[in-house]
Amino acid sequence: MIYRYLDYTLTLNSPAVISMLGGDPNSSYCLSYIPGSVIRGAVARCLSAKGAFNNTVIRKFVWGTNIRYLNAYPRYSTIRSIPIPLSFRQEKAASGSATIVYDLAYYTSNRSKIMLPCDSLISPSTQFVVPIGSDMIIGLNPPTRTHIHHQRDREKGRPWQDAKGNTYGAIFTFEALEQDQQFSGTIQVMGNSENECLNITAELLEYLGQCQGTDGKLTVLLGRSRRSGYGGDALLELETKLRAQEFPDFWGTGAIKPALEVKKGNVFRILFTSPCIIRDPDTGQIDPAALPKVLESHFRNRAEICSQYSSFTILGGFNRKWHLEHPQVLAVAPGSVVVCHAQTDLSSQDLLDVQHEGLGERLEDGFGRFLILDGLFGELFLSPPESAVSEPSCSPPAVVSVIEENIMKKYVIQAIEKIAYQLAKSASNIPGTSLLGRLRTPLRGRPQDARKMFQIWLKGDERNRLKKPAMEQLEQCKMKSDDTTVTLKEWLVKVLLLDGEECTENEAYKVLRNELSLQRIAGRLWITSRDKLDVVVKKYVDNLVIRLVDSVLANLAVRKKLSR
Repeated sequence: MIYRYLDYTLTLNSPAVISMLGGDPNSSYCLSYIPGSVIRGAVARCLSAKGAFNNTVIRKFVWGTNIRYLNAYPRYSTIRSIPIPLSFRQEKAASGSATIVYDLAYYTSNRSKIMLPCDSLISPSTQFVVPIGSDMIIGLNPPTRTHIHHQRDREKGRPWQDAKGNTYGAIFTFEALEQDQQFSGTIQVMGNSENECLNITAELLEYLGQCQGTDGKLTVLLGRSRRSGYGGDALLELETKLRAQEFPDFWGTGAIKPALEVKKGNVFRILFTSPCIIRDPDTGQIDPAALPKVLESHFRNRAEICSQYSSFTILGGFNRKWHLEHPQVLAVAPGSVVVCHAQTDLSSQDLLDVQHEGLGERLEDGFGRFLILDGLFGELFLSPPESAVSEPSCSPPAVVSVIEENIMKKYVIQAIEKIAYQLAKSASNIPGTSLLGRLRTPLRGRPQDARKMFQIWLKGDERNRLKKPAMEQLEQCKMKSDDTTVTLKEWLVKVLLLDGEECTENEAYKVLRNELSLQRIAGRLWITSRDKLDVVVKKYVDNLVIRLVDSVLANLAVRKKLSR
């Protein structure tokens, strides 16, 4: 069997409610990706619209066994993301632009004797990742919106309750994927030869081309509640060239590296990129706990399961034609990781064959997809993407500027607290609490007076400066700033600009920009202009510098008290 893949891009021009199971009856939680079953249903609706095509076309491209519609995941630049592996962990107190992520599959492997560097670990908050370097990945979280609706009696014009307690009318919420975002997916085409795959693809593109509107674009409807303004306008764009693999070749150089071949005795990982419905071969019942047994059989006993990091999810659905719900089943959640030990040499073709085939049931809806990754790695860096916020053409009202200024001040202060915590965490030989309290006293006054007092204490003449024991404590205390080790005295001199004669706003702004990574803060804020963050920081630069120094000294005092 020959397997080929046809890429597509889905652009949401309106919010889409892709409901998932769970929650109360009056709410609807939304998936963070577009399932293959939704794409399959959208294609079926296009092909069957106005009776343009006969049942033969529908059976071939919707119910046929030669086409599988795989999930569409958030798109970063031109790259299709994947669910984050469930074996990834980060420090609970981690902060900053790039967070170190540890892979439990590496540290808890039977063949690894390395201990985890931290005990307080949590799962990363991101849902999807894209590898961009040898040790760097970018995290993606599709933006969503939540709307509150109310239902009322049409005759009375309001919700009411009868004598028996029956309620007529309710308040319910819909969570939806935000509009103006793109998802990338692929369609798997199968045939006995290369020409058959090309013919099937050409025929599908021809039929879908006839379904385009007068503007030459293929618009599809996604999700539920389309009459309420959801999912009524999504643009589906299909590529014209087929690819031999589900994911592109340049992934081979990234932090999540697919395995090209595996030698006997080596370890490799299996990462599930979609939900997988597993049926126990012994009992015939759907049971995700039978995953190791089914996987070993799928590899024809050429691989042994060492460990797994998996979670379960409930799958269901609704048959709109019959007005009946599909049976709910328990499945392996996307992002699950299985560590395997190769019993024989596995060539590149062997690995591709098992990936092309998929695993489990409902493969035509995009279930049972996985990646075979090379080896194990200890840690990598997880970085959030820059937000692509378009700036308005006109100036915002005055009240909007005031609100934005307060929001930006809040985020900058939060960044100051995080940086202060990290600096204090890296400190050694912390001075006494009495000295730290004395240093914090002038920070309660005006910034100009505080800087003058520190100028006298640290750079003044011998009679007025700090006594030798206190100065030695500041020089012995060391902490990491900008990946370099500095003493507490050197850091205070640098931040408060005590080497120069005057503290200019430009110099103080440069210090804050380097310490806080202001560009990344601006990328996470929904503001009308990124330049406004610079204006706000320069406006309050003296107070922010004092806030940074006071926060560092306060965190050092807390650490000193806890160490007693």
